[in-house]
Amino acid sequence: MSEENISPDGQAGSGGNPDTTQRIAELQRQLDYMKAEAGNAFKTRDEVKAKLKELQDAEEMKKGNYEKLLSEREQELGGLRTEIETLSTIKTEFEKLQSSLKDELLSQLSEDHKAIASSLDLEKLRAYVKINSGKTPGMDTGRPGGNARIDISGKEWDDFSIEELRQLKQANKSAYSELYKKKYNQRLN
Repeated sequence: MSEENISPDGQAGSGGNPDTTQRIAELQRQLDYMKAEAGNAFKTRDEVKAKLKELQDAEEMKKGNYEKLLSEREQELGGLRTEIETLSTIKTEFEKLQSSLKDELLSQLSEDHKAIASSLDLEKLRAYVKINSGKTPGMDTGRPGGNARIDISGKEWDDFSIEELRQLKQANKSAYSELYKKKYNQRLN
């Protein structure tokens, strides 16, 4: 079993959708990588540009070409405006990606948890989901041997851990039988 399929309670298959969790993790890795690479590239580029510009400016001032320096500065300003527009577009895309990641993470939580978690930043939300998404809603029967009805609507056999299936069998035999029949195409004996 891979780590992505293990829920925070240590049981396989009882967490959120593994495909969604893997996709979110992969997107976050890509995002972190792109942030780091972009930061390094921008820093190096800016340092090299600054050194080159200093040398060129010193050379032009020695020659007395102030008009040439002024026209270069105007061209630089135009380039910076273009770069600002590009960065603005990238910022918008980044915000959309963050929003998409946040929506995917929030979709793994119950409505009660969504109300709490919606105000968290992405890193804190990821940790919150990791802690709280492994709990299958409707499985708490209050106490062992309780006779509360467990909601199985929209769930499959594989959505439950072995322990949860045992609890379901004890608390709601008909729901357990229904899930069993869907999974194995036969009734319980």
